[in-house]
Amino acid sequence: MSVFRPRLRVTDPHGHEWELYAYRFRLRDRRPSYDPGLAPDDPVGVPAVNAEIALGVVDAALWALGLIPRVLVRLLWDIPRAALRVPGSDRWTIEAVSWYPQHTSRTWSTSRVERDGLLREIADSIRRGVPPPGG
Repeated sequence: MSVFRPRLRVTDPHGHEWELYAYRFRLRDRRPSYDPGLAPDDPVGVPAVNAEIALGVVDAALWALGLIPRVLVRLLWDIPRAALRVPGSDRWTIEAVSWYPQHTSRTWSTSRVERDGLLREIADSIRRGVPPPGG
C-alpha cells in the first residue's frame, strides 16, 4: 500500500470519480503569509502600462524569493518531524479526492482498527450520493 495509490475508487451518482487514500504520514498545514495579486489600480487615474508591468515583475520576484524559506522549512523541518512521528502513531488520515469538475478534497482521522470500516462507509455514501459522515 502506498500513499501515492488510492485504496478505493468510487463513482458517485453524477458520474464524478472519487479516489480514497489512507495514510499515516501527516504534514503540518502551513499557509503562505503572502499571496501575490495584481497591483491595485491607481485611484486617481489609469496607471501607466510600463509602471504596472514593472510593479508586477517586482511583485512576482519578491513572492518567489519568499518561497525559498518556506520550502527549506518544509524540507528540513516539517518532513523529518512527520516521518519520526509515524512509527509511534496509530492515527490514520483518510482522504477522499475528486479531480473533476473541480478539485474537491475531504479528510477524516481514525485509528488502524477502524480504518477499513470507515473507508467502506465513506465509499458507500459516495456511491449513494449522500454526504459522507463527519469530515
